[in-house]
Amino acid sequence: MKARDGLGEDHLRRLIEEKKRAYLGFLSDEGAAHLVAQDLSVDLRGDRFREATPLGSLIQGLSDVTVIGRVITVWPLKRFKRPGGGEGSLLRILLADKSGEATCVLWDPAAEIVELSLQGKLLDKVLKITHGYTRGGLKGGLEIHVGERGMIHLISEDEAPQLPSLRDYITPLRDAEDGNVNLECRVDGVPQTRVFTRRDGGEGKLSRIKVSDESAKASLVAWDERAEELSNVKTGENLLILNAKAKRLPDGSLEIHAGRGTVIHRGG
Repeated sequence: MKARDGLGEDHLRRLIEEKKRAYLGFLSDEGAAHLVAQDLSVDLRGDRFREATPLGSLIQGLSDVTVIGRVITVWPLKRFKRPGGGEGSLLRILLADKSGEATCVLWDPAAEIVELSLQGKLLDKVLKITHGYTRGGLKGGLEIHVGERGMIHLISEDEAPQLPSLRDYITPLRDAEDGNVNLECRVDGVPQTRVFTRRDGGEGKLSRIKVSDESAKASLVAWDERAEELSNVKTGENLLILNAKAKRLPDGSLEIHAGRGTVIHRGG
């Protein structure tokens, strides 16, 4: 209000409530206020989130943690049947701050609220998670879980000015080596798809697609669900590929394998 003459308290409160309704209650009062400030070009940067634990400092067994991070990967929402009956849901996201990365698992109401509120547009957003807990992941490493007590707040860039950008996690094709990679590339040819029989007798699908960026060319190998997802991809279309596996062949050429754990965003 000091920064904007003529902005009364009642008007400001209405703007905050409108912002909260737009995000279906996903925002806290403070988070909504910061987004309103951003809309009004008011700088509210400060150092008010010191209580957040750096992602690189987390350990297993913590029962009440607060973290702030940028979303650098989002896996599709999963729904499942519980052993005792009823349906559950979970959403996995990968958060990053300047100290490291951590997988965050949102359960049931939290997963549904995030999915509904942001309609799949969670990538590159900044989140503050409170009252989470940590445990070991099924494949090793550490995970932050958000259950009934946990809360998720969408916050503005001004509230966490030192976070890395999503682009910091994109590897140019020329620099990709064996292992997990995030890539941004352009489609250079239509998919070449084939169906094959697995060792267990089941049916699989594989698509090969020529891709490139400003630095190099590669072959994108999409398996099963990812092959279906890219079945109608067009030449010239841009792809953001997260959590793929790079493989250098003996002749020096590069293959990018997109499997079950890979997330692909299409557009452009």
